[in-house]
Amino acid sequence: MFAAAERGPRGATTLSAPVATGTAFAHPCAAQPAETRRIGNRERMEKQVTNLLNPPLALNSVVQRAGFFGKRHTLGDLADGRELERRIGYQPGTMSMGWYVLYMVARTPGPTDFEFGGYSHFSGGYEQGHKTPRGEHVENWLHNHSVSILKSRENTASNFTLQGPQRLAKIYPLLKCSNFWHPDPNPIPQWKLTSPMEFHVTAFYNGYSSAAEAA
Repeated sequence: MFAAAERGPRGATTLSAPVATGTAFAHPCAAQPAETRRIGNRERMEKQVTNLLNPPLALNSVVQRAGFFGKRHTLGDLADGRELERRIGYQPGTMSMGWYVLYMVARTPGPTDFEFGGYSHFSGGYEQGHKTPRGEHVENWLHNHSVSILKSRENTASNFTLQGPQRLAKIYPLLKCSNFWHPDPNPIPQWKLTSPMEFHVTAFYNGYSSAAEAA
C-alpha cells in the first residue's frame, strides 16, 4: 500500500531556599562537588529539552493519532517547513527541528469521528483562536445559524479519501507548538479527530533543510 514513491520538488522521496550556616546563608550547591553540579545542570537541561519535544516516530510505522488533519494538496511543498508553518498556522520556528508527514490509513473518518475546524486561521477551531479572549467555535457558529452539524459532517465525510492528492494527511513536528498565529491570507481547511485513528509515518524532514528520510 505504501510502495508507491512520491518525489518532491527537491528530490525528497516520501514513502531552593538558602541554607543557614551560623549567621550567614549558603547556596545548597556550594557544598556540592563541581562534577555533581555539572551533572545536575545537564540533567535539568535535558529534561527541559525533552519537555519541549514530541515523542519521535519510527518511519514506515503505523501510529494512532487524534487532533487536526487536512488534505495533502493543501499543504504545498512538504519539504518547506516555513511554508508549512504559514499554511497550518504554527508559531514560527515550530518546524525548525524537523517534522513527520503522516497519511491516514485503514479507513476515513465517519461523521462522529471528527469535528469541523474551519480553516487554519481558526486556531483550535475557534474564530481568532490565536488571541485572548478567543471567539466562537466554528461548530457553535454553524449551530447558531441553524446548520445541521451532523448532516454537514456526513456530506464532508463522503468526500474524504485515502488516495491521490486529496488523501488525508497530518504534519507532526518534533518541537511542540506552544502558540498558534494567524497564517497567510489563504488558510487551508482543517478538521479535528475526536478519537485516534491510524496514520502511516511516511517521511521525516530534517528541520528547515530539504533533506528527508523516507519509509
